[in-house]
Amino acid sequence: MISKNGESVFLYKLFTFVEAIAFFAFLYYQLVNRKVKKIVIFAGIVFLLLSIFISFVFNGAHIIDSVQIGVETIFILVFSFYYMYERMNDTSTLYVYSTFSFWTVTGMVLYLSGSFFIYIFADSLPKADVHKYWIVTNILSILKNLFFTIVNSKPTKKISLSDYELSSLN
Repeated sequence: MISKNGESVFLYKLFTFVEAIAFFAFLYYQLVNRKVKKIVIFAGIVFLLLSIFISFVFNGAHIIDSVQIGVETIFILVFSFYYMYERMNDTSTLYVYSTFSFWTVTGMVLYLSGSFFIYIFADSLPKADVHKYWIVTNILSILKNLFFTIVNSKPTKKISLSDYELSSLN
């Protein structure tokens, strides 16, 4: 599970980096606002530089990369909530939950917000306590993966209102 050897620490850091880049890229392609897209790119670069800096400065000092996970989670949650805001204001889609991206972002939010504090405090807790709480992150990861699997296994239909239906709503 969590060990202090260099290979496990490297794998945790690599996983965090790959996960963050995947989430940043997904959100970048789902967001509409060009200014926010540029901010996503900037945040991704800041995350990359911070990850490299922390990896060299604190090489092997921690069991898990709590700082990188914290920064990743905050960035991704902010952009995810902005994505939800954009979707709620988008009148071209009748049901926001009919899109694959909504469920993917919901899975990301569920996983990251649920495991945020466990990851943040993983370095300061005794190893026995970390093992006790680690099951929560595993369950959240399974739920996230289930959301991703369900989304990718079902064909999606974009349900939209025609101009006639939109004009009759006024």
